[in-house]
Amino acid sequence: MAQQVSSITKRVLAKQMARRFGMSLRNAYTHTYTELNESLIPGGIVEQDGAVPATRGPRIFQLDGVPCFRLSGLGMLLACCLDEIDIDRRALLFRQYLDSDRSWRRDPRKDELLSHLKAYPEFTLELLKHGASQYLEGKADHPLSAFPTRKRKSPAST
Repeated sequence: MAQQVSSITKRVLAKQMARRFGMSLRNAYTHTYTELNESLIPGGIVEQDGAVPATRGPRIFQLDGVPCFRLSGLGMLLACCLDEIDIDRRALLFRQYLDSDRSWRRDPRKDELLSHLKAYPEFTLELLKHGASQYLEGKADHPLSAFPTRKRKSPAST
C-alpha cells in the first residue's frame, strides 16, 4: 500500500499480498480484512478514501460502492520507516508527507528537514524510525517530535 499513489480496495490489496507472499487469495483477504478493521483503520494509519461503484455482488456494494483505502499522513510517516522499501522511495514518501500535510506547509522547520533529508537520507530516516517507535510506544506526541528543534535568533535581536 505504501507503494500505491492512489487508493485501493481490500480485494486489490489482498491480491497484491497473495502474489507477493505466495499465499492463497482467501488467506490474504482474511488477513487484509482483519488487519485493516482491527488495527490500521482504528489506529489512523489507513483511512477510507471514497468508493468504487459496483454493478455485481451484494446489494449494499451496489448502492454504496466498494470502499477504497489509502495511507493517512501518519501511515505515510510510518511507511517511511519500513526497511522493505528502498531508501529513495522512503525519502520520496517523506517529502510527499511534508508537502501534503497542512501543518508543515508554512513551518520554518520544513526546509531544514528537506535539506537534511537531501544531505543525509539514511540518518534522517533512521531518526524518523526512532520517532515512530517512540510514538507507537506512547512516549511521543508525534513521530516527528524526535527531530531536534533549533532555536533561531530573530533578526531584530542582533
